[in-house]
Amino acid sequence: MLNPNHFKPIKDKLNLMAVFRSQFFDTKAYGNFIALAILLHKMCQATGYKPGALVSTANKVTFEGHKKDLYKHLRTNIRGHFTHQRALIYKIK
Repeated sequence: MLNPNHFKPIKDKLNLMAVFRSQFFDTKAYGNFIALAILLHKMCQATGYKPGALVSTANKVTFEGHKKDLYKHLRTNIRGHFTHQRALIYKIK
């Protein structure tokens, strides 16, 4: 739920920060972000500000139906990158 504290005017721009307690990232995040952008645009039209930054964060992220596909994609496309645990192993050796 948004309250007036989530809108931050800085100079001539109006910024919006939204915090979600939990969000289905693969099915809801993009739609929520678009809805927030529309809300920011309408608020700017009503107040005379220019649109500023839009920040959306979630305290808990869940992947509803694509978890296996996501992990497969991450495993095949992150070659050469180290996890924190791998980096620690290499430092110890």
